[in-house]
Amino acid sequence: MHCEKKLLLVCPRFFGYENEIASQAEKAGWKVTYIDTRPENNFSTKVMLRLGANWFIRRKLEKHHDYILNMLLNGRYEKALFINPEGFSERFFLKVSAASIPIEKILYVWDSILNKPLLKPLLNFFDKVYTFDNEDAVNYEKFNFLPLFFTNNYGNQVSLKEDKKYDISFIGTIHSQRMAIVESIGKQCELKGLSFYRYLYIQSRILFWIRKITDLKYSSYRIDDFKFTPLTQQQVADIVARSTAVLDIEHHKQRGLTMRTFEVS
Repeated sequence: MHCEKKLLLVCPRFFGYENEIASQAEKAGWKVTYIDTRPENNFSTKVMLRLGANWFIRRKLEKHHDYILNMLLNGRYEKALFINPEGFSERFFLKVSAASIPIEKILYVWDSILNKPLLKPLLNFFDKVYTFDNEDAVNYEKFNFLPLFFTNNYGNQVSLKEDKKYDISFIGTIHSQRMAIVESIGKQCELKGLSFYRYLYIQSRILFWIRKITDLKYSSYRIDDFKFTPLTQQQVADIVARSTAVLDIEHHKQRGLTMRTFEVS
């Protein structure tokens, strides 16, 4: 009798990559159930989770975590894969342990632990822990190094010399030092007569105004300088295919290679 392998995937929604992960797992023979790591994907929920201010959304988190716990209890999953989880506490995993659920729990982190310090107390609850950051893998005994995943959408694009429209392109979420680097590259391109396409994404207009008020580096920028709707993977792939070079800027606290590094190679 055929026994179907079942995987519970707990992962944030991230430009459609969660669907790609589920799809590849299904191709490998797994029946996948996907659950968003967050109870909601609005701006306020994301901010509270990132700041560790879970008490502001305690009821939402408890309801969401009870749902996930119920899935673990009754879903008969062989594995549960948590990717960059947010909002989880030791209490949740103690409940999982107390229930003696026969399931392998795997954690994958696509951020440096410096950016995800709230994960540190949770590491020992997982059977396997992987990171895209080689330095974290060296410094933390629990971590195993595993380079970041990527999609094949970019490799399938036609990339002929006569199709090139941009000398350089940058598409990315604006954080940390990224804006300063993009501005510097833009000025150099102007001096050299090079075309520079940039899509500067910020998660919400509220976040833009917070940065403009609290960060002097943003005081000269206008709201029209940024985009508040992410491009689809197909749109990004089309722009990359029409670019001679692609600018990618990793977070200054991270050492792991980004998705874009693999996708454009």
